[in-house]
Amino acid sequence: MKDNHKSQVKAAGMKAGLKLGDKERIVTAFDKGNTAAIIPGNNLDLETNDYFYWQKTGETSYQITPKKLKSKDDSNIGVWHDKFQDTDYAHLKVPLEKRIFSDCPNDAKGFQDNIHIQIAYHIIDVLKIFAVHANDLVCTFNNLRRLDEDKDTKDFVGCFYGIEPEKYDCKNFKKYANMVRDYYHAYFDLNKGIQESTKTDNDESRHSHNISKKGESKPLGSVGTMWPNGPEQAPNTVAKNEPKQNIKDQDLLIILSVLSNTRQSVSHGEDEEVKGKPRINYILNPDKFDEAIKERMKILCTGRIDQLNDSFIENNAKNNLPILFDVYNVNEDEDARKTITCEFYDYVVKKTDKNLGFSIKQIREILMPKYFPALVEYKYETKSEQKKKEDPGYLTCRQKVYLLLDFMIYKVYKDDKDDKNRQEELVNKLRGTVKKNDNEKQAIYTKAADFCNEQLNGKIEQLQAKLNNIRTNQVDSCVTETMKKWLAPYLVNADSIHIFAQYVYFLTRFLDGKEINDLITTLISKFENIASFMCVACKSGIAVNFNDTYKLFEQSEKIAQNLRLINSFSRMNMQNKSAKIPPGSPDAIKGVEYVDAARLLDFDDSKRAKDKDDKDETDEAYVTRELKLDQKVDHSARNFIANNVINSRRFQYVVRHVNPKTAKDMMIKPVVKFVLNKLDENLPGSNDKGKNCQGVIDKYCERIYKGENKPAKNKQIDELCNTLTGIKFEDFLSVKQEVDKDPSAKKEKERLKGLISLYLLVMYTIVKNLVYVNARYVMAIYRREQDAELHEVFDKNEPCSLTQKAIDEHWGNSKKKRHWDNMRNNIVQLPDTVFKFYRNAICHLNVVQYAPSLLKNNSGIKFSSWFSLYHFLCQAYLWVHRRQQRIDELLNKETPTSEEKIKQDIWNMFKKTAEEKRYGKNLLKILNTPFGYNHGRYNALSVEKLFDRNQKESNADKNESAQS
Repeated sequence: MKDNHKSQVKAAGMKAGLKLGDKERIVTAFDKGNTAAIIPGNNLDLETNDYFYWQKTGETSYQITPKKLKSKDDSNIGVWHDKFQDTDYAHLKVPLEKRIFSDCPNDAKGFQDNIHIQIAYHIIDVLKIFAVHANDLVCTFNNLRRLDEDKDTKDFVGCFYGIEPEKYDCKNFKKYANMVRDYYHAYFDLNKGIQESTKTDNDESRHSHNISKKGESKPLGSVGTMWPNGPEQAPNTVAKNEPKQNIKDQDLLIILSVLSNTRQSVSHGEDEEVKGKPRINYILNPDKFDEAIKERMKILCTGRIDQLNDSFIENNAKNNLPILFDVYNVNEDEDARKTITCEFYDYVVKKTDKNLGFSIKQIREILMPKYFPALVEYKYETKSEQKKKEDPGYLTCRQKVYLLLDFMIYKVYKDDKDDKNRQEELVNKLRGTVKKNDNEKQAIYTKAADFCNEQLNGKIEQLQAKLNNIRTNQVDSCVTETMKKWLAPYLVNADSIHIFAQYVYFLTRFLDGKEINDLITTLISKFENIASFMCVACKSGIAVNFNDTYKLFEQSEKIAQNLRLINSFSRMNMQNKSAKIPPGSPDAIKGVEYVDAARLLDFDDSKRAKDKDDKDETDEAYVTRELKLDQKVDHSARNFIANNVINSRRFQYVVRHVNPKTAKDMMIKPVVKFVLNKLDENLPGSNDKGKNCQGVIDKYCERIYKGENKPAKNKQIDELCNTLTGIKFEDFLSVKQEVDKDPSAKKEKERLKGLISLYLLVMYTIVKNLVYVNARYVMAIYRREQDAELHEVFDKNEPCSLTQKAIDEHWGNSKKKRHWDNMRNNIVQLPDTVFKFYRNAICHLNVVQYAPSLLKNNSGIKFSSWFSLYHFLCQAYLWVHRRQQRIDELLNKETPTSEEKIKQDIWNMFKKTAEEKRYGKNLLKILNTPFGYNHGRYNALSVEKLFDRNQKESNADKNESAQS
């Protein structure tokens, strides 16, 4: 459960209570951003108290007060429990400190302070988030080979681990280039130039070359931002219209080797050797990358940053900045114009408004009704009402108002010279409303809005007049060259970006928007916290000295700043344009993306033509014929599929994780109905204007069934479920693109767009949630293997060795006796080979990739959450893909040995799961025994209601935790 006391203390401004020595404590509060300020005068009497309140002593001030003085006073905001231990539950404090810090005392307690271990845990969290995304990336690449389930599923990208860049040009590595062409030809868009540059005289290469010419190789398919389309060069180094260079074999090998090494760095022990050399942890030591890798990363980063800088000047020189010059009346003052230009660049590009401690948006929303009432009304209108507006400039104007007004509010506080420091005063007042209602917080923001209005002194009226004019007249442009000159010293460039941040940006090129946000925001938080702890340690006279492997974290503050910049443009990656390749292009595999899209929608096989041997035509031939990809005719159907499927991010996400040939098999009624019921689960009752929010289901029913009926919600879901599970590719072949003059065709097109949109949404939701659950187990596996290595008990053939150590040494207190008794029983029931099978199924995303076939054969599945669905699929996968003959012989053995009896029992549990079509709760607890050394983690992974505490607790699991 969420700790309300803790969250209240945080919201009221307390950052952390830290231990400096045996009886020395300090308390820190949030300073600017995520930095920490030491609260003076907090002499805590630890002899008589270990509970303290964060007590309000004035309108904007707090202090630490012993609990016994005013324990029930409303001025007390939450409670802080001063309970520092020499070790943590998993006994990792000392091993972690010795691994990460060079001056760790060589004794049983490690450092006396708890600052070092806090830094260590944040470093572990950095590696955990990399473990999820690096593992997902590699498995995605392997999945994109589109192999059938019964074909070789070898870890293709794993082949690139250990390749030394200086040997990329050796003939021994030609086979890797050929593999790249065979499996990744479509996505890499290898044209004649690269084919000819890599052509050799050996038969293997000629075969590969011929395959790419004929378009017969296994394609990647559409992956959106998955791969950079050639080296991105800085605009000032190439002519504007010059085509980009083709990506070379060496570049392919570099990129794939980086992905492979990244995954290996978080999947295996740090002490392992590769080819007789110590393993280099890529994540922690990017400065040790080969120069070819560094150059590749710098090219990517330079191209994007230069594009960002040019885009800022192009987008703002002609519009936003001239408006601001007028608003601030500085057209005759070059120095003032230069200052505003540089401030606006910092605000837009460097995101200097982050971590202010208050919401600029809240202040803006209070000012909007007074100055821009039309835009406020527009915001709360439905899309159909918005379309009726004669003026199409509303939407563009609204975004411009938000940007400029937010900047003006930001500048009020930035330029404030008041001795009281208005920003700090506002932040502290907001912290004082932690135990009050929202009306009091709103009153504070209203006063702040009044202050901003007063300080701006008529400038908002000028902005209002200027924006009213911009909708009908073009604003005069200013000289962009002068602006470039002003900005030159302020512009961000790749040379100022730490190699680690460049490396993170490189990885984001293979992720979608939500994955990018998850990775970078987590990293920013962790690096900012590490920098904050190091700053507090320095002020307290405590040295923080990292071992060589962890020297990276000495620059945590700079890396966090760089990552904020990376986050501002990492989601601006180019969209996949391969769907727009002319059908007759000799360098494209014909219809590869269209084939993936058609497979995802499912074929009506009765429509296929027969050849002379009475065999159905291939998928490629059928799609080419139906979409007329090889003809210069009306391409309405082709363009409809390209626009609504191939260029959809949901489609791109699904085909990265699941073979589109089988993806439709996931769309069984129990699962589709479950997703549809979830769509409106968090729907708010009304918006600020008092209009009822239209539910997602209602909207789709309106579009798909043309508003002809509106039955009860359960009837709507049943109807949608039947429609979605019956979709066929052929349903969309009669669509017309140019429909402005044909109302019935236009209505039909909108219906089909709504149908595809909901279909992709449901499929995306299924895959996304399975990937999310899988990610939690990937992190747990990473931590277990790293923890075992720290305790020097790691043995791949004995996965329960760390749990056994915890049992033997009685980790924790007497309350854990029942847990250890359960773990003893579980260890006996878990054969080592079964856990290895379970671990690999998770780490290779087999549960996600095989979900279609598993669901297709289990239409009577019983589940109540994504957790229960995932574990049914996981246990079904382990049962279906067991070594069939040997397991069957084992189960039928009448007089098994004691060891065989153990294996019989657990495989019978798997069999029961398959028969009952629901996951086995006891089986899951046995499988998770290797995580049992950490009681909290084991329960969170094994008990449904503890796994995701935001989900509603099901009746079946109300007493589940008591049985763990």
